[in-house]
Amino acid sequence: MWAVKIKDMPPSERPRERMLMFGASKLSNTELLAILLRTGNKHESALDTARRILASASILELTTLSPQEIAARFRIGYTAACILCAAFELSKRISQERGYVQEQIHGVEDAVAVARRYIVDETKENFITIYVNGKNRIIKAETTTLGIANMSIVDPREIFSKALLLRASGIIIAHNHPSGETVPSDEDIKLTKRMIDGCTLLNLNLLDHIVLGDGYTSMREKGFI
Repeated sequence: MWAVKIKDMPPSERPRERMLMFGASKLSNTELLAILLRTGNKHESALDTARRILASASILELTTLSPQEIAARFRIGYTAACILCAAFELSKRISQERGYVQEQIHGVEDAVAVARRYIVDETKENFITIYVNGKNRIIKAETTTLGIANMSIVDPREIFSKALLLRASGIIIAHNHPSGETVPSDEDIKLTKRMIDGCTLLNLNLLDHIVLGDGYTSMREKGFI
């Protein structure tokens, strides 16, 4: 049996037209999912596919699945599955950024927890920067650079420029050692000193430089800051 195509439906019932008329907040989960799926097949429309998917899985469960799992479980193409996963990931990142506005760094363990979220490849050195306001509330956190296996290349000028742009009062920097060892290297100590000098000139506060591995080492706790 051939499916009724969305383009053959009255405009008032088509998901995209309804979004344009009423806004995304007025659409059901099924309609939103159908927009992401874009097309169905000769046996079912994108709306039918969306209904079938949501009949056996919640939106929350979908966000935990990989593209391969979504494609195999719900019999949809890899392109559609990737689009869904991309939308879910963007939603997670938006939620993270909104949460950071309220998140406050009370000590080194808070900073460590935030920094670990931004380690994108544990086999390489990830350099993470956390920008905070005068009350140590996070303005922005990001992976500044991703280096090779045993070296992360970072330009302090880029960090200072971003801090001024964000009107940050303080900076926390962190990087991981792929070996798991957290003893600061000579280069780590030199970078810390360069950051201190730059922050002093720009009236910024370097709150800490943290080395992450199996545990962590705080440069401030070790007396380097």
